[in-house]
Amino acid sequence: MTGLAEDLEVGVRGSQLHAQRWGSRAAPLVIGFPGLSGTAERCSLLGERIGGDELQLVALDPRGRGKSDTTAPGSYGWENHARDALAVADALGFERFSMIGMSMGGSVAMKTAELDATRLDRVVLIDIAGRVDRGVGAVIAGEIDNLGLYHDPADPAAVEEDRAYTFSQDPYDRWRFLTMPTLLVRATREMRPGCGFVVPVADRDRFVREVPKAILVEVDADHRTIADHPDTAHAIRSFLVPS
Repeated sequence: MTGLAEDLEVGVRGSQLHAQRWGSRAAPLVIGFPGLSGTAERCSLLGERIGGDELQLVALDPRGRGKSDTTAPGSYGWENHARDALAVADALGFERFSMIGMSMGGSVAMKTAELDATRLDRVVLIDIAGRVDRGVGAVIAGEIDNLGLYHDPADPAAVEEDRAYTFSQDPYDRWRFLTMPTLLVRATREMRPGCGFVVPVADRDRFVREVPKAILVEVDADHRTIADHPDTAHAIRSFLVPS
């Protein structure tokens, strides 16, 4: 394992995407996709813990975030991001790969499975499954309003377009495309006391029942901190590199 990240610039679908790689470029590929306003930096702990000779984690700055191109209106949404992920795998020379999606990145991973499940070896969903508890939406909306104050670099219009795309999708229909082994890592603490969970208890139980190869791991963290929790990194590494 190595803590050093290699910066990459990948030309895909008429735009330039920035990425960071942890691990050997010859190792099996894992694509990391951050949340709504996140960048590749959100995958740093995971990269340090899982990147090495057995796996390479290539984490993306999605279009409109970080050092990646900000593209025209209408070029966002989960399907466009999923097509970007597939194109990155192509550019790096990999037919098959695994995918780690944080929050909205998990929705992108599920859309990737919908587009071509045959290319995905394994999928990791970090605190995302179906619909969020009712009180969570207001918390997320408040954070978007303060986007420029404390979030990773993100174009507000890109974030708004991706968020709007959410409302055009059936959050449960996408589960049927998860035919590969799938790990759901769920946060057991609310984003704010009383607001509920991004993965409600009922959705947690339904996911495990309905996704044939689902594995559940719960972590004592909230939605904001779960990606940086060492238990999350341990669970993901154990899932991606079975002993």
